[in-house]
Amino acid sequence: AIPLTMMLFLVFAVAADRLLASSRPSRRAALLAGVGLAALPLTRFDQLAFCLATFPLLLWALARRLGSWRAAARPMLLVLAAFSLTMSPWALRNTLRFGRPFASDNWPMIFSTYASETHLSYWIPGQEPPTLRTDPGLWVRQRLGYAQRNLRTLATTAGPMLGLAPLALLASWGALGRRRRLFASLALLQTVATFATVSLTPYPDPRFFAPMHLWL
Repeated sequence: AIPLTMMLFLVFAVAADRLLASSRPSRRAALLAGVGLAALPLTRFDQLAFCLATFPLLLWALARRLGSWRAAARPMLLVLAAFSLTMSPWALRNTLRFGRPFASDNWPMIFSTYASETHLSYWIPGQEPPTLRTDPGLWVRQRLGYAQRNLRTLATTAGPMLGLAPLALLASWGALGRRRRLFASLALLQTVATFATVSLTPYPDPRFFAPMHLWL
């Protein structure tokens, strides 16, 4: 699923570039951007945060390109419509089957303090581990620990590029063209969103950080 996720990210990035390339945004590009963005969380659970964070970024970029928020609203509505239509069948199925629109075997791990990669969906009454609701302090401490562990994993696997890549990007930002700035912004946003989402679960597997390695 990870290679497919990266391909869909590139599809969305290309569509977003075409959407922002003209003062008269392409309807086809807007629809393709919405479909590509919706396909990401349908492929990997950790891409939902990236998708939600991308909407305001894309709206801001459109408003800046077109000169007003009002002008940006129309193409953005097309993106949202394509996103919603693509997501709706699966969200409806999840709601009918599981009672919520976004269902994943990782979902319970986000709220539980059961610190194991092995997911358990049933507990003997009275023996359930604490959750975010019952012990928020423990939940926060665990997530900070997961983030520190994942940062060490990322530093080990990515090496010096973890620090050098952002510095190089910052130093060369003024010389980058519009297309490269857009891609760099989306890649950085995906990196941060994926890291944050994975750090909500006890999964330590380096393969979850493959997108970050590619962009670094």
